[in-house]
Amino acid sequence: VLVLDPGYYSTDWAVISRGALREGASGTSLEAMSVIIERAAAHAAREIGGRPQPALFEAAARQGRATVLQAGSRVSVADCLRAGAEETVPVVMEAVRQALRRDALSLDLILLAGGGGTWFAGSMSDAFPGARVVVAREPALANVRGFFAYA
Repeated sequence: VLVLDPGYYSTDWAVISRGALREGASGTSLEAMSVIIERAAAHAAREIGGRPQPALFEAAARQGRATVLQAGSRVSVADCLRAGAEETVPVVMEAVRQALRRDALSLDLILLAGGGGTWFAGSMSDAFPGARVVVAREPALANVRGFFAYA
């Protein structure tokens, strides 16, 4: 099982095999939601004009707003985040693949948690076609719920 947690500051992953953590196949990347948001804001500025406004996109994503105002025009938050993710996710995927290659593992299940979990689902399915990919219900709350259940 691979658990991938794209958080705000880092994307972390852990591999559990036969009930034990495989430290050699686990790792972290600083390519995370903050980077996706920065790239989303830069994408909007390139497409519409004005200056990048990462704080605006972060607030919109947290509040579930569909659009933001960029240089006087409404832009889709999801489209801009998708553009940011298209630049960011491959970097993380390469790091995960390298970690798994060193440990020679095959995956049965990939669990995506953390606020950015949904942005990784397609890439995970493509990279590991034999594994079942599951995005946690409300992925941004998955860690908190897990810690609560564990306590």
